[in-house]
Amino acid sequence: PADTLLIPQSAIVTLGQMNKVFVVDNGRAQLRLVRIGSRTSEQVEILAGLTSGDLVIIDNNALLVSGQPVTVNK
Repeated sequence: PADTLLIPQSAIVTLGQMNKVFVVDNGRAQLRLVRIGSRTSEQVEILAGLTSGDLVIIDNNALLVSGQPVTVNK
């Protein structure tokens, strides 16, 4: 469908059976639990937990803590 939300596979941090991602909100990393759908080798479909336009952290995210300051490189 046209409203499918895809993010890079590298953005997903798996902890047990939970899948989480970090988004940037006001210069800080914010944890979001997500429900994933189909996967390819490069991308993951997000069914719940993110909205279009969220700024997702796609690397160096395994040790992030929610609320930690982050710098965005464009």
